[in-house]
Amino acid sequence: MTFIKQLLRSRVRAAAFTLLLALSGAMLCIGFNAYIDVNKQVAALNENYTTIAVSDYRIPELTDIPLDDDWKMDDWFDFIRLDNKRKQLLIQAREAAEVSEHVSLVEKRSIFTAYIPDSRPLISKSVDWKEYRDELDQPYSLAVFAISCTKVASCETTFESELYISDDDIKEGQSCTITQYTVSADVEECVLLHDDYKIPEELIIDGNIMNDDGEIPFEQGGRYLVWGAFIDYSKIQTGFDTWEIDESTPQMLMLDNGIIYEGSTKDLDQFYEKDGKLYRITKMIETYPICAELPEGMDAAGFLSSDDGRIWREGIMRVSEKTLQSVPVISTDKLESILLFNNHEAHITQGRAFSANEYRAGERVCIINADYAQKNGLQVGDSLELSFYNTGYKRLEYVFGSHDPNNYTTLIAGRPYIPGAELSEAEEYTVVGIYRSPGFTFSSYSFSPNTVFIPAASVKPPLAPEGYETDNMDVLYSIVLKNGMAEAFEAELEAQGYGGCFLYYDQGYAEASEGIDAMVLNAGRLMLFSAVLFLTAGVLFAYLYMRWARRSAGIMRLIGARPGQVFTGMSGCALLAAGVSLAVGCVISYFLYDGICEAVFGADGGEMSFSVPWALTGAAAGLVFIMAACMCFFAGVIRRGAMRLNSEHKG
Repeated sequence: MTFIKQLLRSRVRAAAFTLLLALSGAMLCIGFNAYIDVNKQVAALNENYTTIAVSDYRIPELTDIPLDDDWKMDDWFDFIRLDNKRKQLLIQAREAAEVSEHVSLVEKRSIFTAYIPDSRPLISKSVDWKEYRDELDQPYSLAVFAISCTKVASCETTFESELYISDDDIKEGQSCTITQYTVSADVEECVLLHDDYKIPEELIIDGNIMNDDGEIPFEQGGRYLVWGAFIDYSKIQTGFDTWEIDESTPQMLMLDNGIIYEGSTKDLDQFYEKDGKLYRITKMIETYPICAELPEGMDAAGFLSSDDGRIWREGIMRVSEKTLQSVPVISTDKLESILLFNNHEAHITQGRAFSANEYRAGERVCIINADYAQKNGLQVGDSLELSFYNTGYKRLEYVFGSHDPNNYTTLIAGRPYIPGAELSEAEEYTVVGIYRSPGFTFSSYSFSPNTVFIPAASVKPPLAPEGYETDNMDVLYSIVLKNGMAEAFEAELEAQGYGGCFLYYDQGYAEASEGIDAMVLNAGRLMLFSAVLFLTAGVLFAYLYMRWARRSAGIMRLIGARPGQVFTGMSGCALLAAGVSLAVGCVISYFLYDGICEAVFGADGGEMSFSVPWALTGAAAGLVFIMAACMCFFAGVIRRGAMRLNSEHKG
């Protein structure tokens, strides 16, 4: 109490000590709070923004190729050669990119399929019939009908059978002729069809699948059970924003579009010569026949339940029914690395995206499309029973507008279920988010609205087929960059000869971060200024307090006080004085914070917010420093002060 009483007797000195530390402490609290505040903004910015690089498939060299309607097949050959070179270049560019220090994640996503009992996928016309495009409905266009043939016609088509690409050379295959047939039929019964299609009364059947003897498998007047890919009525534009269904174009069933036969036809194709022509026929697959003749008086149900209908019952119907209850699944380690989610063309409308822990732990959670959810009566929190299988995917190809190969694009489409393709037993996944996306569109970066997204670690299927990275399928591949490193990354690749191989998307990070660098710099300067100011004030306080208290310390030692008692007394008084001063400084900093931030950071300072915990943390750090400085001075003063007073007494 001796030191406290002496301090209180000198009110001017006590007020000066308090004011000195209060003002410097206020600046320390402001500087510390501002520094933390700005760095929190930087962390939030990096957390909320994702920068990605995706492959650029545009080929500048194609500008010399004629793009009018008079182009020749040689022009297309030139495109194939250049495209082949481009793919090889992209492979090399990716290999170089993946080891860059600017890369935080390489996303090689898997795509497979999940069977969901009692569900129904979307087709292109499910939401809006004006959006219908039959090529986008695969594989959900599978259909089974009972028909009676009213007419059978055939024609021959000659074309180049094969194109071989080897060492950048293209070799033309031998010309061959195929027989195609068209069957007009009345529909007796619709056995299986997606419920968003209009059930036909009449049907045109196109195909080139033949019997073993090479004959057309249909006869006029015959009754058949037939399956294939259904094509509904097309649409026509009648005005600027008006459309009508074109019923002049008949509904069709395609037997040669490669639903089941794709990938198998090479083994089934047979060639023979006749009259100097090379003919090719595709034989019917025994386990998946495209048609079966119906006995007189027997309907489709009767045939399917018979011994003759076993192949259809256990094969075709099982394949079709399971396919029409399946959806594509993409597994990912970062949803925002997918281009459409990165640029907000696809976005979460209900629920949330995956959390870091769900990615890491492989939690069984999923995100589904809003239109798919509505069609199947699903909402956030519901559970889906997913049975995964992998039949690969196919590439739907399309050229927009002119013959410009740079408008050539592809789209992923699933393949039908095939027995034995299962990857796992049924697993329950919880819907945590619902998203909206552009719908059914042709783009190498797009995905169908049926797509379900899951954390990659929640299932371990095989990766997509080898080579998917070069198939214009960037929905399956992207590189996540450290924010703000796109330019440095591109410069690094350009130095290796791979400049221009990637397109960059940063969700607006560049614009959002324009002022953040200046704020970080100013926050550092303010913190440094505040720290230097407080350190100076703290050392001055400790020195002046030592000068004032050393005589009292010496007297206490001479009258018998132990060094520890003196040290405790001096430290307690200093702690009280500094504590009170810094408490006052915290209060002052609260009122000065906004004004100083606005002066230092300009308009951005208005977004800064004062945090009492951070201010108290800064004050506590200041108090620790002052006490450390005081103790350094006090250690010698106690001993030297007593010796000096003893010498003066003897004198």
